[in-house]
Amino acid sequence: LGLTRVLVARAGADDLARADRLLASAAALEPAVAASQNPDADREGERDLLAAELALARGHRDQAIASLIELSARPLGTSLRARVATRLGVAQADAGRSDEAEVALQAATTAVEQLRDGAHYEETRRALPGELREPYEALFVLRAGRGNTPGAGVALERALTRDFIDRLAAAPAAGGRTIDQAVSDAVAATALRRTLDRRADDSPIVAAASSGSTVLAFFSARRRL
Repeated sequence: LGLTRVLVARAGADDLARADRLLASAAALEPAVAASQNPDADREGERDLLAAELALARGHRDQAIASLIELSARPLGTSLRARVATRLGVAQADAGRSDEAEVALQAATTAVEQLRDGAHYEETRRALPGELREPYEALFVLRAGRGNTPGAGVALERALTRDFIDRLAAAPAAGGRTIDQAVSDAVAATALRRTLDRRADDSPIVAAASSGSTVLAFFSARRRL
């Protein structure tokens, strides 16, 4: 499955043909795996997610979306549920189904936050470096593309806030730091400080008066700044 994922990402014709064969091999191995391990619905789910990715790589977007919708209705683990919902939301956004994409990506962020709250920061960050941020990025891009600038800002701020919470939860008392020092360090590390103010009459955003320098947050979403 790991090799299949790499081949799908490369998306060459030979790569996709080989990915098909590998998925079939993985399915053929399932009875032996099931006999030696506990039942795991996510194994089948992983294969079906990769099959949908294969369909997308071949341009069969409607088929892939239908498969992802069916897959998202199954009882999946939190990590896989987040990835399925993210991929579904991105595919729906690419197909111009923005309202459906919004629902799917909000479900993905909910699943990701369950994932982040349910395990230690260091463990989840090592295992799932991109998965923890991708739904927020996709939601940011979707809303910005629809002209929903305030909504895009909410997605941006939520992503930065979750990064802040994760950093703070990692080891708040490490090295003899006080909680105040830990909070200060987490704020600095995630660039959350803003001194922007919006007037009630929808005037352009202006920098609030400050005795020091103004720090503006920037956001990198889906490999773009």
